[in-house]
Amino acid sequence: ALMITTLSCGNEKLTIVKPKLKFYPSTLDFGGVIIGNSFPKELQITNEGSVPVKLTSFIDNSGENKEYTAILPEEEIQPTKTYKIQVIYKPTNEGIDNTDMAFKTSKGKIDQMLKVKGKGLKPNVSVNPSTVDFGDVTVFQTKTVTITLSNVLEFETPFEFSNLVHELKEEEPFQLVKFNDNAKEGENPYEPVPIIKGVIPPKSEIMVTLSFTPQDLGERKAEVDFKLCPTCLESISLTGNGIK
Repeated sequence: ALMITTLSCGNEKLTIVKPKLKFYPSTLDFGGVIIGNSFPKELQITNEGSVPVKLTSFIDNSGENKEYTAILPEEEIQPTKTYKIQVIYKPTNEGIDNTDMAFKTSKGKIDQMLKVKGKGLKPNVSVNPSTVDFGDVTVFQTKTVTITLSNVLEFETPFEFSNLVHELKEEEPFQLVKFNDNAKEGENPYEPVPIIKGVIPPKSEIMVTLSFTPQDLGERKAEVDFKLCPTCLESISLTGNGIK
């Protein structure tokens, strides 16, 4: 199938053959994806025209879409040939992201549009407990509490904590920690964890450990913030009392 445009220039006619692509599938449905996460799908592109096609960009009608991107082949797509590419959905906000996308080529924009569908989801993560009271702890001794983070969403891909960080400072008595199997006798077996990265699959949970090691007498308070997506924070309130 060819798309042919004929132009007249005096007594001469100039025929321009426009490229024609076929997409399979004709619609890419990404389903629900956590805000800030990326989810790829494969797209087959067949060149049904008579001229090679070099893809240069992937745009929507406004030219400003940032949710959908594509990994384009470096070489030209030859006539009758089929190429497989990756289209990637990365939602930036909560809600429906349905639009029509087009490919630009070195010879202009392709007329055929690709329908894409997706939905940006906020992570639905329960934190248990959301408030921790370590109670009375002897100065320079360490008490730990385990926190459970549960993903209560049901969809086909796990989501990643690319920046699950705590904002506690190293000198503070409260810390996000892990157990150190190589600690020597008499040493604190728990060591601070500056950043936690992980994946919680659907309907699953992970455990993290918080510690309180008072450096002096009296009550201490703090909050630890877990960043679950670029716009999503979960906070845990912490209290503890240092005693002799």
